[in-house]
Formats: sequence, C-alpha cells, structure tokens
Amino acid sequence: MSEDKPIYVLNKRLKLYQAPDGFRTSMDSVMLAAACPIKAGQSVLDLGCGVGSAGLCVLKRVEGTTLTGIDIQEDHAALAHKNAIENDMAERCTFLCDDLTKRPDLASYDHVIMNPPYKNSGEYVHSPSTAKAKAMGHYEDEHTLQGWITCAWNHIKGQGSLSIIHEAGQIDHILHSLYSPKGG
Repeated sequence: MSEDKPIYVLNKRLKLYQAPDGFRTSMDSVMLAAACPIKAGQSVLDLGCGVGSAGLCVLKRVEGTTLTGIDIQEDHAALAHKNAIENDMAERCTFLCDDLTKRPDLASYDHVIMNPPYKNSGEYVHSPSTAKAKAMGHYEDEHTLQGWITCAWNHIKGQGSLSIIHEAGQIDHILHSLYSPKGG
C-alpha cells in the first residue's frame, strides 16, 4: 500500500494516507482514540503520532477539541498534517517532527494518548526496514516504556488522563512506570 491510496476508518468518516514503509494504522489506533475521555474545549497530545490515526480519530469523535502530535519520523509527521488537511481538521492540529523525550518545551494537555513500542532496547530483533525499525522504537537505547510514560506525565494537566495501547503482559511495567514517572 502506498501513501497514494488512503485507508478509511470510523465507517469511512476518516481518510488516512500512510507511509509505504513503517507503522500501519490498525484497530489499535481507533481503540486508543475511543479510550480518551476528551470533551469539547479540551486538548490532546499524541506521542508517537505516526500519520495521525489515533489523534485524528479523537478529533473526529469530539468537535471543539485540539490535537498536537509528535513523531520522530519526518515523513510520518508530514502525512499526519496531510491527513488533517484531507479531513478538514488542520486548523485544530499541530504536528511536530522531533524526539518526544527531548521536548520539555511542549505545553500541558488535558489528555495524552500513545502507542509506544512494545519492546525496550535489547528485547527485539531489528527490522531490516529502517523506517519500520524507527516506528517500532528500535533506533536508540534510551527510548524505553519508562521514558514514554515520563514524557506523558510531564505534559498532562492536573486531572488529565493518559490512554495507552500496549501488550497486556507488560502491565506490571506500565504500572511501575506510572507510580514512578520520573524513573525512580
């Protein structure tokens, strides 16, 4: 599938272009968006936004909301912006290409959503595709589940929420990271 052929989600209410290589939109994105308890007038930060699938599903579901997405892959962030334009939501979105763990200047948001890599460094076999390896978090040793949760923690407003899609077998690590968000 190339970026020239969109896929549709939400009963064809949302059109998404994807990169020919890398993360693929799946039901995880739709379920992650559905789990976010956002209300009109609130903001959401999508960490590792990819092509914007989950964040744009949130905006499609609740009018009057805003989205900031950050992804380390420039082509994915560009496609997220294109997807926002294609779905008439560009005025409600900002997409950044950067390393999420190195952006302490991001604002605080009412909600944070994320689908972090399922494996920490050293727990995986690298994909032969550079783009896919990068989308799966296989590019630097410092990127861990703890790092993603710490980043989310640093950008949630008081009384905000974190919605995360991850392997059920990692729940102990997720809970530990939530109870010690600074890595302590």
